[in-house]
Amino acid sequence: MGFAGFRDYMGYSFDPHLPPGIRALSFHLRIQESLLHVEVTAAGIDLTVKEGPGVTVRICGHDTWIDGFGIRQSSSPLTRQTSLAEASLLLTDQ
Repeated sequence: MGFAGFRDYMGYSFDPHLPPGIRALSFHLRIQESLLHVEVTAAGIDLTVKEGPGVTVRICGHDTWIDGFGIRQSSSPLTRQTSLAEASLLLTDQ
């Protein structure tokens, strides 16, 4: 697995984790016609499409649609797609 547990075998998937001694990872990744911004922290993963159409990726075993509104997936996966603003509220309520 690569950074953020990214794999591109039989689709695109993330199994977010951080290597020992690293507190956060942030990078851009092009998937098909979409440019994604990826950020992984101890709290989970944030994905946002910066340009191009949305794209479906698998996060922790769940197919997830990512677009310009993005998604934040906590370490304990959210059960539905949500915008970053909604996810922030959900994560603070836990």
